[in-house]
Amino acid sequence: MAEGMASLNEKGMDIPISYEDAGDSTPTHEKLWTADFTSVALVNLFVVSAGNMLLAALPFYIRSLGGSSIAVGLASFMFAVLSFVARPTSGWLLDNKSRRTIYIISLIGVILVPPLYILLPFLGCVVFLRGVQGLVHATAGTASNTNAVDMLPKSRFGEGMGYFGVTTSLSTMIGPALGLFIWNTWGLKPLFLSISCLGLISLLLVSRMKLRKITPRAKDTTAEKQPWYKWVLNLFDKRALPASILMMACLPGGAVTSFIALFAADSGLGNGGTYFMCQAIGTVAMRAFTGRFSDRYGEGPSLYIGCGFFLLGILLIVGVHSTWMFYLGGILFGFGYGFFCPAMQVMAVRIVPPERRGAAISTYLCSWDICLGLGGLLGGLLHKVVGYRPMFCILSLAVVACVLLYKFWGSKTPAAFKVAKQNNTADF
Repeated sequence: MAEGMASLNEKGMDIPISYEDAGDSTPTHEKLWTADFTSVALVNLFVVSAGNMLLAALPFYIRSLGGSSIAVGLASFMFAVLSFVARPTSGWLLDNKSRRTIYIISLIGVILVPPLYILLPFLGCVVFLRGVQGLVHATAGTASNTNAVDMLPKSRFGEGMGYFGVTTSLSTMIGPALGLFIWNTWGLKPLFLSISCLGLISLLLVSRMKLRKITPRAKDTTAEKQPWYKWVLNLFDKRALPASILMMACLPGGAVTSFIALFAADSGLGNGGTYFMCQAIGTVAMRAFTGRFSDRYGEGPSLYIGCGFFLLGILLIVGVHSTWMFYLGGILFGFGYGFFCPAMQVMAVRIVPPERRGAAISTYLCSWDICLGLGGLLGGLLHKVVGYRPMFCILSLAVVACVLLYKFWGSKTPAAFKVAKQNNTADF
């Protein structure tokens, strides 16, 4: 993968992309932790953490405003719906406009939205603002992922995405714990102001990065002449669909994220924040090496192992009544994320050319938003009917469906590791 160069790719095609503000366009293929890659990883850590700091605290806030579990699920669903809208749109803008401009605008939104929760403390406004927050955080997250892919050397792509994925997983798990801690210790206003501060730090880091510049030749000039529905379809990349569909295994994770703190408080099992910390420990412990594992063996073993850990984690959550087993379930669920998510992200972009990576990554991330939101919404509806434990069990069927779907379909698609290798397209 040529980093920041207008050069020939493996198939002899010109890639008319260059770095913004770059002084030296010669890539260092072997070096992974460059200053820019380190910065974009930190930005991803801060932005995703900021977006997730309300995941565990927001249900308690909604309860204080008179909302039910359905309102909690609806807020999660709104976050996911507007995230879904933002992903493909921002992916197209990142591929056809300015990487830097889109990144900066989204981070300004990350800074400005949280104070509105303080100014508008009404149930309907809170649900709406959660949706707006999904919009800006999804755009910023897509920008972080796209720019991270730009910065990675081809020979260490899986390893690099594994390390980058650590920041996503760590922030996804630590964010809710941090949000609960600030909520319980200092209250509402410090929580929202802390989220804005993380956005401000991210904005300062991005202002110093060297990012790819999209030249006129790289823009999709045919999009303006297409019917509107073809333009919409062009926002996605079908080569990322197999990995995106297989993300259904994370459906119970949406319910866990939305309801585990309430479940722990109502069941007397422990603290929701501690559960998220345990889940973060499990995720980071696995993601430290699963990128290399995926590079060597493909996504199949990682998918099977990850799904196995998902099921074990859910089993411990619903089947035991002791605090330490509850926390162990969090660690095992984190192991599942650590194996599963890096493999799916690499699968999503394995055969996609550089000029379509924004669309491919947004397609993949849309599936994460759907799982997070749909899991939260279904969790809220099922809880009203069957309670917490049966709800988690029912949603875990999505993990079993993922395993079967990969075995009989996903492993045979061009994006799969073995098939791509046979077609000499396993390398990027």
